[in-house]
Amino acid sequence: MIKKLIESSQADNIPPTNSAAEAYRASSLFPIISCTTAYIFYILLSVAVIFNISGFVTQMWLSIKFAWVGKWIPRDLGLASDAYVSRQNTGFLELMLLLALTFAAYGLSALIIHRQLRRQDTQSKLPLMMRLIWLGTLLGGCIYLFTPGLLASDVYSYASYGRILIVHAANPYFVPPSAFPQDPVYHLLYWKDTVSIYGPIWMGVCSLLALLGGSSQEGLLLAFRIFALAAHLLNIWLVTAILRAMGRSERTVVLGTLLYAWNPLVLSESSLGGHNDVFMVTFLLLGLLLSARAETGGQDSRMRLRTYILPLIAFSLAALVKFSAVPMVAIFILALCCKALQPAPSQTKGERNPLRWRFALLTTLTASCISAGLALALYSPFWMGHSIKDIVNSFILLPSAVNAFNSILFTLNAWNSVYSLPQALIFLTDRKLWNIVNSIGMILPVVLGAVYLWRAPTTRTIALVSLATLAIFLVVTPWFFAWYVTWLVGLAAICLPVAHERLARGLMAFTLTLSATAFLTYYSTLIGWYLLSHQPHNADWAVLVCIGELGIPLLALLAGVVSRRSWFPNMKLAAVLTKIELL
Repeated sequence: MIKKLIESSQADNIPPTNSAAEAYRASSLFPIISCTTAYIFYILLSVAVIFNISGFVTQMWLSIKFAWVGKWIPRDLGLASDAYVSRQNTGFLELMLLLALTFAAYGLSALIIHRQLRRQDTQSKLPLMMRLIWLGTLLGGCIYLFTPGLLASDVYSYASYGRILIVHAANPYFVPPSAFPQDPVYHLLYWKDTVSIYGPIWMGVCSLLALLGGSSQEGLLLAFRIFALAAHLLNIWLVTAILRAMGRSERTVVLGTLLYAWNPLVLSESSLGGHNDVFMVTFLLLGLLLSARAETGGQDSRMRLRTYILPLIAFSLAALVKFSAVPMVAIFILALCCKALQPAPSQTKGERNPLRWRFALLTTLTASCISAGLALALYSPFWMGHSIKDIVNSFILLPSAVNAFNSILFTLNAWNSVYSLPQALIFLTDRKLWNIVNSIGMILPVVLGAVYLWRAPTTRTIALVSLATLAIFLVVTPWFFAWYVTWLVGLAAICLPVAHERLARGLMAFTLTLSATAFLTYYSTLIGWYLLSHQPHNADWAVLVCIGELGIPLLALLAGVVSRRSWFPNMKLAAVLTKIELL
């Protein structure tokens, strides 16, 4: 049966001619249009579930209508004796189901585009496919903009820091929100005694958006959500531009654009959560675009200050939004060093020039000073009048630096508090140990990546080494939240194609799988914190979340690395998809 299906698919795969050509092209777009419709529909249904889990009262007409669409979805299935836990468990399971369907539409769209663009008659479809990608992103983003609910409260902290700076004329790096309990945003906060750990670029954005959003909950949410959605749309354009600057085929460009633009986690964390991670990714992608364009100027073009200073500044600005981008600054400087160290082209055939150690050292020091100088210039207005000890404490005494959440360390601590680990394994619950592991997890990929950068100090290699570094960081970090994965998705999209490289293929599988399983960590914020205080002897949920969050992506990584390149075309799904496309 499968053989007949494949034969019929191959027969149908012959493009029609003459008058039937237009009808053939129109009908072959039906599957991707259907996936687009399903993708938007599942997002729309999720509005009611999010409202049931963590909604707020609103008078906005669009918000009320969006929530009404899924009003039929049950709010409580009686899954626990505790009424609150039962409602939250019900909503969480429903949200995970809808997200699974959204990811299915997203993945099926990518597979259909991949299959269709392999044919020779699809050149005319490319503009329409790109329009569908933009349309799906805009519609899904606008639905999230007016969703009367929020899965995480970070946006309120952003607004509070902005108001501390612009309204109360205080320093958010040393003055916590609790110093202004009369502020209208204060009652919305969870981290009331925590100073800002974000960079000065983001503090400036927070001040502007807090001023525009006013003091109402809806106004502030809309301001930050619109900004994050705008950043996401800009990132889509940057991904497209980077792939084209690197000379990728239009098929790869369309596929890479879809993988980033429609990723359900990236879209929700931007236009729903309003997180600053998507804005950090904007500068990372801008730096990669400038780097890719600099490569077209010849072998030594990136070694001239005027060509590498712009991408260096872009990467540095990303770190000044959120310090998580610091490893990428280091990787870019390392790539510059490798490029500068390589021998200059010889004028005599067969002659080998020596390595340019002095030139490499000068280039590395210059780039490092520029990046450090930019950071110092933007931080210094906030640091003036404070001792070095106070400045250091403003970084190392924050919850993310001393506590654990949604991580292997958090799971071990939760398990140990209930069941007690063997004495020989107690050392695994030490935060200082995991700080060391975390540091090694960031440094080791950079060191190993130096080999790849030496062989090919290109923009794609920079992105690939950065992807590996940040992926390992997220596996071993003691402090993890779902929106961190947006860093990986932006980098993975521009690493295409990955079919011929095991490591790149594994990292792509890990990233896309983690972008789905990371949603499981919302159990911790929606229900887990309540369980920690009301049911402290229940640690099973933490173990299950950790296994799902990290275990499944690590298996995907392994599968991507060990699998052969030709595994997909030989699967039955390939024949089925081909038949669906041609129905």
